[in-house]
Amino acid sequence: MTGNYSVGSEEITKGSSRTGDGSESRGRTVAVLLWLVNSFIPMKGSIKSILNAVVVILVVWWLLNVFGLFYSLSGIHVGE
Repeated sequence: MTGNYSVGSEEITKGSSRTGDGSESRGRTVAVLLWLVNSFIPMKGSIKSILNAVVVILVVWWLLNVFGLFYSLSGIHVGE
């Protein structure tokens, strides 16, 4: 199913990346690799949970860097 959608003054084709920087394909690559590891490499459930948490934290950190929010968040201090 294909189609075009208007967002503001932009027209976006369904399935296309808005940024055009390849970040969508990198995200798919990470997801496929994580799925392969979880499906085909035998390990304890606790280790898989830790691995999944580490991957999620790294992806969130990477996304914050991509959108420029990581450095703006460094100015926020908790406590003194």
